[in-house]
Amino acid sequence: RCTGVLAGTLCHQLAYSLAKNNNWAPAISFYRSCEQIISSELGEETEIVASILYSMGWIFFEMDNYEKSVSALKVRVKKSVSVLKDCVRIWNALRIADNSYDETATKSFPLTQIQFRQELYKAKALAKLGEVMAIMSEYDSAIEYYEKSFDILKKEPNRNRMEMSMVLHGKGLAYYWKNGEKEDLEQAMKCFEQSLRFKQVILGFSDIGLASTYEQMGNVMVEMGETSAAVPLYDEALRIIKQVELPTQEQETDIMTMQGALCCINGYYDKGISLYSKITNIMKRKMGYQEEKVACIFNLMAKAYEKTNKKKQACAMYEKCLKLRKSAVGIDHLKVASTLYDMAMMFHKRGKPTRALECLEESRRIRIDRLGNSVPVAETLQQLGNSSKLAAQYEEQNSKPESFLSKRRRFPRYEAAINFYE
Repeated sequence: RCTGVLAGTLCHQLAYSLAKNNNWAPAISFYRSCEQIISSELGEETEIVASILYSMGWIFFEMDNYEKSVSALKVRVKKSVSVLKDCVRIWNALRIADNSYDETATKSFPLTQIQFRQELYKAKALAKLGEVMAIMSEYDSAIEYYEKSFDILKKEPNRNRMEMSMVLHGKGLAYYWKNGEKEDLEQAMKCFEQSLRFKQVILGFSDIGLASTYEQMGNVMVEMGETSAAVPLYDEALRIIKQVELPTQEQETDIMTMQGALCCINGYYDKGISLYSKITNIMKRKMGYQEEKVACIFNLMAKAYEKTNKKKQACAMYEKCLKLRKSAVGIDHLKVASTLYDMAMMFHKRGKPTRALECLEESRRIRIDRLGNSVPVAETLQQLGNSSKLAAQYEEQNSKPESFLSKRRRFPRYEAAINFYE
């Protein structure tokens, strides 16, 4: 028996060492061996098995930063979700087996060190599940997992402030990316504000850990159209980052991104576009080609070109953004649907209704599948109707007259838009 446990311990140490050096595949292999050995020796529902499963779920998730195949991403996400759910199941079983645990408690209560550790790991597993769901644009599920995690952590608020701030930050991101409705953006802002307060209690008012929250709060304000409110938030994030003596490459690109945003807010679009272009070059050369981050920069460049009425350049940036997003997160992601919608609007303004219809059809398919009856779906159907009508007008100018009925048959999405609103 001791030999088996010792072998499992050695496998765990090897797996941990490999994971620290980003050797993900062999680390997973050793964790699998460790799990099998420890489970056979001590039983499946033990604290150490739950810890191993959490480590495996974390590794499957972290591999996303190094392997960009979308098909592989979906496999890893499925594996990550599976082992993290097993991890939560074991923590629940351990809690039920502990007769001293007060299941009815809703606020702060004294926990033994073992109980506190078990609850903390369960909360972390739930938060990681939220993070994985958000990556796949399952934002409602992500928010649900974050809320479950927060409910556990808030029972010991004085000991869990940092973990609570991280969960709130993740929840805020899920609301921010969800579908752009005002109510969701307001919820995102509340989460970021609460996360900031927790961080300030622990870190003070100038720690680098606060910068990302200020930046996200600024992004929310921009998305809500309140650009003047975004300026002091970006300024505060910049003040904090610039205090770092030796900023990382990522911190330097964060500075340039916010400076670009401030230029655009103040109407200096060409300067903003220049900064965004430099960021993409830095990311390609020095930071590895981080597809989703670069896609976000192309999206910002497209919107800046829109403001200067350079429609052709805006379409080109949206196309670059779309290509990277499809590669990074898959063709059915809500970020892909948003980019397709923005592209369609630009093609419509350029008098290219056929291209607009192609983008809108693809966006509609993704949004209906993921969001059901919602404001983004209604907006997409409305624009489908507008572009269908414009396409009919263009064709009418270059072809023989035809009946109104035949036009409706050839442009069914216009009819779909009418039916949706009715």
